Amino acid sequence: QIGMGLADMTKTKLFPVVVRTEIDYRRPAALGDKLVVKGWLDKFERTRFWVAFQITRPSDGTLIAECRQTMALVQMPEGKPVRLPKDWDTLFAHLKG
Repeated sequence: QIGMGLADMTKTKLFPVVVRTEIDYRRPAALGDKLVVKGWLDKFERTRFWVAFQITRPSDGTLIAECRQTMALVQMPEGKPVRLPKDWDTLFAHLKG
């Protein structure tokens, strides 16, 4: 949904990398539980963006965990951080930080 498919990343050698992860564990899950992970683009700036996740157990609607990750785009093989695509300013203007 943010225009970064695996095939494109392989061609451009431009990859999102995790800079930081914050997780709040709300309730335990048991081995064998079916869980649903929902993720979305939460906010972005020039060179980094945040994605958020909620993990729930659909059988009873229990919120298991909430997570937020700070990400950056890195040009490989140099390992150099790069600015986010210019079209993000238009596509995701409502999330601009």
